[in-house]
Amino acid sequence: MKLNIPKTYHYFKKYNIDCSNFLLEWIITLYAKPLNPDIVGRIWDRLFFTGTNILWKTGIAILKLLSSKFKDLETTLQLLKYPIVDED
Repeated sequence: MKLNIPKTYHYFKKYNIDCSNFLLEWIITLYAKPLNPDIVGRIWDRLFFTGTNILWKTGIAILKLLSSKFKDLETTLQLLKYPIVDED
């Protein structure tokens, strides 16, 4: 995270946000809970064809998409629990 999305990394450090609070749920459910089924299907296809590395890459990609919406601690925590990811 520090290398791929440094602004988000520093934002999380500032507010003492631990990635295990949200990332564990995302990965355990293979992203089925936080994302829409069409996106989840694409992630699962990649998982079966390329292996588990896609799970970490997906987490970084979601954080990149959400990072512009991180305005304050409450909004950030809400977005991490219920990510709103546009399909564009």
